[in-house]
Amino acid sequence: MSSDPFKEMAQQIEHNGDAGFGGAFVIQPPGGAEALRMLFLNPSPDPAVFWGFVKTTIDVALAELAQQQAGQFAPRR
Repeated sequence: MSSDPFKEMAQQIEHNGDAGFGGAFVIQPPGGAEALRMLFLNPSPDPAVFWGFVKTTIDVALAELAQQQAGQFAPRR
């Protein structure tokens, strides 16, 4: 596993420090899959907005994974 996505996020946070930090996440799945990452600027006073976006991002990634796996295991004619 590479720590590059985490280092890149740290650099983005530092670079955008004056913009107002609203949260950040980096999720690195196993197997070399692409990391999910997002930096939020101009924070919302409601943490539910941040967590809702994180959950939606994960839900989309799971749906894409399920679609890929369904294609791999589809019965052949």
